[in-house]
Amino acid sequence: MENNESMSFIDREIEEIEEVISLAENAGISELELEEEGKRIKIKRAVNQNSPPLEGLEKEPVSIEENNYEKIVAPLIGTFYRAPSPDSPPYVEIGDIINVGQTVGLLEAMKLFNEIKSEIAGRIVKILVEDTQLVKTGQVLFLVDTHFEKPTSG
Repeated sequence: MENNESMSFIDREIEEIEEVISLAENAGISELELEEEGKRIKIKRAVNQNSPPLEGLEKEPVSIEENNYEKIVAPLIGTFYRAPSPDSPPYVEIGDIINVGQTVGLLEAMKLFNEIKSEIAGRIVKILVEDTQLVKTGQVLFLVDTHFEKPTSG
């Protein structure tokens, strides 16, 4: 019986490793190193320079308008979610004022949900990704105007 329990543990570990490999391949990452709870995995693969870009992960051209704003980028590869649950409103909408440390979205990677927290304060001017979209590390998620005029009270 102990053997079945450890096999289940090993199966879960293998499943997680396969998921990391799949995410790395889908994002076109040639080298990835992860460490968690004393376990370390390093994935290295040959990159075919002639392969076409993967659907949904093509690099979009940056317009001059986008260069005028600060960017909030994906800290890691995963599935982006705008809300904490399907029934909940999105964390932020276009026009919302955000503060440093405020949660603006979620990223699911390896069945773990990671909050995306803003490192800047400002007004959301553009949301560049769709809910449930696969995003890669460093992909721009939001454009933020940090030079907006704050409303005055009174």
